[in-house]
Amino acid sequence: MIQTLLAALGTNNDRLGPDHPRTLAVVHELGLLDRTLDRLTSSFGVDHPARVDLLHTLGEIMLGQGQLEQAEVIFREVLECDVRCAGPNHASSLEAKADLAAVLFELGHEAEADSLEREACDDARRHLGLGHSVTTFLVWNRALTFERRGDLASARMLFANELAWLLTQDPADLEPGQNSIRTMLAERLRWDTAPVC
Repeated sequence: MIQTLLAALGTNNDRLGPDHPRTLAVVHELGLLDRTLDRLTSSFGVDHPARVDLLHTLGEIMLGQGQLEQAEVIFREVLECDVRCAGPNHASSLEAKADLAAVLFELGHEAEADSLEREACDDARRHLGLGHSVTTFLVWNRALTFERRGDLASARMLFANELAWLLTQDPADLEPGQNSIRTMLAERLRWDTAPVC
């Protein structure tokens, strides 16, 4: 439902403008999410899983709308909640750290973003293992960061040493996110996969 609202907001805003009744109706629906967040907080506390999920969704909405400062505040809170509830090395905490790093990169806070991204990636390798879907995602992001900086040797090393295993797997055995990374990696490396025997 939220993805549908986001798509409708983008389409209506682009086609009809921000003050059109249809656009405002979608904004109203998103406002209901904000009120739901307040109710969850007052009823169940700040760390309730439903509240944290909804908070994360609102962070994605802010990010998608280009409201980076608001997204940063929200993703910091999501990270704090995840760490309190699941611990610093849980998959959800490591994903939250990566989400915050992505926003910080967008804001131009390179040093903090790089530190968070590196920590998340190293902790995922150590605590989740290379085959975990979260580790795959974090290593992919780290390789892209190296590429963005022009450090192609480090990016290639991650592609070859920590992600190439995806190319040897049957796509049916991978999680959807891993399959997406597998496809992008194959295109990047111009890998023509042979049929699985």
